[in-house]
Order: sequence, then structure tokens, then C-alpha cells
Amino acid sequence: MHGHDLHLRPDDRDNTLLVVLIALLALPLAGLAWVWLERANYDVPRAFERTLGQVDDDPLLLAVVADFCLLVATGAVLLWGDARRRGVGLAGRAAWVLAFCVLGTLGLWMYLAVRPPLRPPG
Repeated sequence: MHGHDLHLRPDDRDNTLLVVLIALLALPLAGLAWVWLERANYDVPRAFERTLGQVDDDPLLLAVVADFCLLVATGAVLLWGDARRRGVGLAGRAAWVLAFCVLGTLGLWMYLAVRPPLRPPG
């Protein structure tokens, strides 16, 4: 018995594992983000101020903040390159990178859900 291919586009097969991995990492991180915001009474500037104020006292927190910044920068660069290869214009690429930086993995999921198919090179 042969399994059916549930992917709408052939290039989707390559991204299925990526989406699953992002989901597995994003859900616990989203929970941590809610706890982080709740501790600051949902005041985002205050939450950042408190976190950056504690970085001097806790080297592990400094590592987490640096890792998060590198992760966002890497994700933004990869998203930009993928959108360019798929023919998304400059304004569209900038909007998707901004959505990713503001919304985090939710912005990345939105991009993965609506991105155009891969254009052949040339």
C-alpha cells in the first residue's frame, strides 16, 4: 500500500520538518514569553528594562539575550533570502522581516503559510 503525498507543492516537502521543528521550539518559548510579560504586568518596555537591568548580575541571562538576538537576526536573514528567491519584492521582503521581528515565530509561520512557490533560477 502506497502512502499519499499530502503536500500541495513539491518544494513543501523540504519545509515540513522545518515547520515542525519551529513549532516544537516555539510553543515552549511562547509560554516563557507570557510568563516574562506577566511578571512585568504586560508592560513590554518595563519587561525589557528589567531584563536588561538584570543582565549585569546574571551571565546566564546575558547568554540567553545574546542567543535570542542572534536567533532573530539569523531568522531575518534566512527569511529575506527565501523571499528573494521566491520573487517577493523589496517592500514585501521588508514587511515579512518586520512581521517576523515583531511577531516572532507567529510571523514566520504566517510567511511559511502564504509564501509563493519557488521560482526556477534564471
